[in-house]
Amino acid sequence: MQILAMFSMFADHTGKIFFPDVILWQLIGRMAFPIYCYFIVIGYQRTSNLNKYFSRLFLLGLVSQIPYMLALRVQGINAIGTLFLSLAVLYALDQIKSKGLKAGIVILGGFLLEFLTFDYGSYGLLLVLIFRYTKGHKMVGAHYLLNIAFLFYKGWLLQLASVVISAVIAYTPSLIRWTERVRVPRWLWRSFYPAHFVFLFLLALLVQKS
Repeated sequence: MQILAMFSMFADHTGKIFFPDVILWQLIGRMAFPIYCYFIVIGYQRTSNLNKYFSRLFLLGLVSQIPYMLALRVQGINAIGTLFLSLAVLYALDQIKSKGLKAGIVILGGFLLEFLTFDYGSYGLLLVLIFRYTKGHKMVGAHYLLNIAFLFYKGWLLQLASVVISAVIAYTPSLIRWTERVRVPRWLWRSFYPAHFVFLFLLALLVQKS
């Protein structure tokens, strides 16, 4: 899953920078973000030190911000920031008993993600919550309905393809367990997000000069 996430993300951003009119690159890229959302939930459930997990995500998002903006020529906050805030919402929900207050936390988190233009916005938070609180058919159905909602909200047609990841997680648990055995070195997994932006930015500069 880690290898697929990195490959898909690299294809997505390569397509955005060099082949914006070729849909195939973006279609492949739709697989990456759901995998990262899924790993955030798994990491939250399995981590032995939540403070370190928060700190690591924060530093990674901070290091990635300038390469993200330069490579994609965008404003706003990168996807690691979206995952960080989503993780904070997960933690807050587990500390609160009031259903009304829980709903308020989710609404506030979604508003901040949209208002401050985080990458993927409230979609990222809602997808993390789907992976956290649903399983099986409900997970796939909720992800599909989320994609339909954002098709109407933001016109994200290609995002419909990302439901494939939920289907794989829900219906092929043996495959997921097998992929967890294929471990990417931690340094590569953690550095890949900012590093691939630096690489693509420098490559774009070389292409422009040639």
